[in-house]
Amino acid sequence: MIVLMPDMEYVIYVRKSTDESSGQQTQSIPDQINKCVRYAEQNDLVIRTKPKDFEFETEGDIIKEDNDPENSDIFKQTRGLYIIKEQQSAKVP
Repeated sequence: MIVLMPDMEYVIYVRKSTDESSGQQTQSIPDQINKCVRYAEQNDLVIRTKPKDFEFETEGDIIKEDNDPENSDIFKQTRGLYIIKEQQSAKVP
């Protein structure tokens, strides 16, 4: 029996993570976004577009991303996608 699923759309959730022993960030948020977008493309997955009332991003966040010399391209290329970026580490120093 074959069950067909209705078209599904996905969101991307990335977060800052640190290595327990060194306290260093293990993979940057832009790297995680790149990896997730490539995975979606390779597997024909559709990433939802960002809603108009997107509460997970401020104007300040956008300005900061646009002024990031190393990563502004990935942020700009994926600006319209539903990507939740958790910038604060959950680790308590």
